[in-house]
Amino acid sequence: MLTPTTAEVIYRYDEPIFPAAAVTRNLYGKGTVYYIGGDLSANVLNELAYSIVKEQKIWHIESDEGVEVVVREAGERKLWFLLNHTESTKTFQGQQLSPYESKIVEADRL
Repeated sequence: MLTPTTAEVIYRYDEPIFPAAAVTRNLYGKGTVYYIGGDLSANVLNELAYSIVKEQKIWHIESDEGVEVVVREAGERKLWFLLNHTESTKTFQGQQLSPYESKIVEADRL
């Protein structure tokens, strides 16, 4: 059970008889530490991750769930590695990906 002393409680369990902290945030030096103290739903974890990305101004690429996008640069050349980790057809910026398909695409073609 989390019993924060200096940390801010970000999420609490949604139960009247168990209102304990589920996620805390603590400033430490020049950084921020998040502690997840339980099994949270995917929606809560996604919301938390998105808020951290925005708050910390972390560069990211938004894609459909199950689609991984990795950018690699070599000199003037920029490549996008697109990986569909699902059994459904997905699309990323006009590129159709069959189930479990991976593609390498030049950035200027997206």
